[in-house]
Amino acid sequence: MASTFVLSFIALISIAITIPLCMSSPKTALRGFETRLIHRDSPESPLYNPSLTRAQRKEAARRRSIARQNYLTRRMSPAAVSNATARIDYDNGVYVMRYKIGTPPVDTFGYFDTASALIWMQCNPCKKCYNQSIPIFEPGKSSSYRKLMCDDDRVECGLVPDNGCPSEDGSCTYITAYEDGASSEGVASKETFMLEGETIPDMTFGCGLKNSDTDPDENPPGVVGAGREPSSLVAQLIRERTRFSFCISPFNRGNRSNVKFGSKAVIHEGNQTPLLPGRYGWYHIGVEGISVDGTRLNISEDVFRWRPEGRGGIIIDTGTTYTHLASEAYYAVQSAVINALPNYKHKINPHSEFLLCYDSDDGFHMNIAPDIEFHFRDDRRHGFDYTLDPTNVWNEDDCMTIKPDYHGLSVLGINQLENVNVGIDLQNNIVTFKDTDDCRDT
Repeated sequence: MASTFVLSFIALISIAITIPLCMSSPKTALRGFETRLIHRDSPESPLYNPSLTRAQRKEAARRRSIARQNYLTRRMSPAAVSNATARIDYDNGVYVMRYKIGTPPVDTFGYFDTASALIWMQCNPCKKCYNQSIPIFEPGKSSSYRKLMCDDDRVECGLVPDNGCPSEDGSCTYITAYEDGASSEGVASKETFMLEGETIPDMTFGCGLKNSDTDPDENPPGVVGAGREPSSLVAQLIRERTRFSFCISPFNRGNRSNVKFGSKAVIHEGNQTPLLPGRYGWYHIGVEGISVDGTRLNISEDVFRWRPEGRGGIIIDTGTTYTHLASEAYYAVQSAVINALPNYKHKINPHSEFLLCYDSDDGFHMNIAPDIEFHFRDDRRHGFDYTLDPTNVWNEDDCMTIKPDYHGLSVLGINQLENVNVGIDLQNNIVTFKDTDDCRDT
């Protein structure tokens, strides 16, 4: 009990620092690099199931979207903050990232998730593992693998989420339980990673020895946590690469999505907003208001303000497909859109994923819809205005792809950020936005 308390205390102190320096990172200066992000439903994805119909894919995406929103809401609850094993949702990722691990390197992949704290994957010898589409990682065959030990690696073990010491063999263990019944339990470890030819030694990750997945059709080896916590991919690369950026291409235009680190990250001079402090390692940003059709809506700034007890705020999340706004903001936007289109009949379906829809047979087209503009603030409090592209707001069914959140959290989802380069500078704590016609050109 005493050692567990000490580890937890060390972890809390370290997490209070925005960019922790105690988690090992690359020992030498490394060049910038980029890697592709592949939509899970793309034919190029290792999760692609060619037998699914278009309707089945849409239904699966709808379920994942709802699960993701529920997960983020639960993470804000006081119970989740106080409970080290608070359940989260596992199988609601959208984009996967390929990489190599070990010496000699072997191929693997995982969900790229900016709201997750840990990189983990299934490992042999498995006490309990689910089926996956590629061979399970064999740490015993890698000359660069080692376990984190409770005595020798006390500080680093303390930074691994849900860590446990002591164990039977003195190794640092972890357990992650997910809301859908899936779980991963194993050993916190060190290993060499390779991303797009860049070799990165001594990366901390979870080697899962007891894992369960409740969906037999969707079996990724694990998760690439990319939040701001010390054990995530981003935080471990931070000493050498203080910035990263990502750009999401529309799914129907080919696989052009990418994430870039270090010198290759695209951080634009204009359209900057502060990266704000907050819990859970999420990427909080500052929004002062929203306009529809050029008119500023009567929404209190408090709606978008993160509060110390963990409620509210607005974040960027690669695992959230569609933007959702705190209910006060959402219904203000919905009413303003309806009022701006008095000659077009709208439909409100409370049982649908998207509440506000129009009918193309009535003459509606997204190009006649009013602009929706976010007012971001910058460090000088002057702010900048960012108008969402109509193709990122309306879908093929003429529904507005923005959703209400009844627990106060607003999330800028990737559908609203398609063909937008999002740059995150963790040294200067800024986030930048830049429109592009093609993510390959950023």
